[in-house]
Amino acid sequence: MRNGASAVGPEPPVPPGTEPPGPIPPGPGPTPEKQTTVRISFSANRQQLFAAWNGLANLADDAGTVNVTVEARKDEGFDQVWLRNAVIEPVEESGASVTLVSRL
Repeated sequence: MRNGASAVGPEPPVPPGTEPPGPIPPGPGPTPEKQTTVRISFSANRQQLFAAWNGLANLADDAGTVNVTVEARKDEGFDQVWLRNAVIEPVEESGASVTLVSRL
């Protein structure tokens, strides 16, 4: 074998006007449905909430805005002054549009 010659020999010539067999290109398939809404519901402690928040921020970045509904329960009840100062005011001061604050 010299000058790059193959041990098997040369491939037979392909007659003019014919294509060698090969893979058939895929035809048009079904168009996937657009997902226009995302709904995520989860329970989280403080650490998990901080870890998950970046994912929600990514979603808000892509969608423009997201609607966030938060529900928390404490059997002995929340201190109303703490709730106002530690939760409601910081959310309002964030610039987010607060549409509902309810007391259940």
